[in-house]
Amino acid sequence: MQQTWVTAENLVESGKSYAVLLTRTRSHTLALAAVEHEMEEREASYFEAQIPLREDIKNFFGHSFGKDLYGYEDVFKEIEEALS
Repeated sequence: MQQTWVTAENLVESGKSYAVLLTRTRSHTLALAAVEHEMEEREASYFEAQIPLREDIKNFFGHSFGKDLYGYEDVFKEIEEALS
């Protein structure tokens, strides 16, 4: 997350919008709760949708996801709503 905050600060300084997408998350962990808390403290823009840690996602490198989009469909919906 250190590089994420550096990038976010640079974007804010240059007047650009951003949103953080958390990937490879493990729900109900202290680490995830800490990151979520820090994003709120920093008033960072972030997606409500998160992409969970899934071993089988690694197997899709260079291939189509198929029917299961592993949460990316929720990210797409958030982007669509923001652009409407």
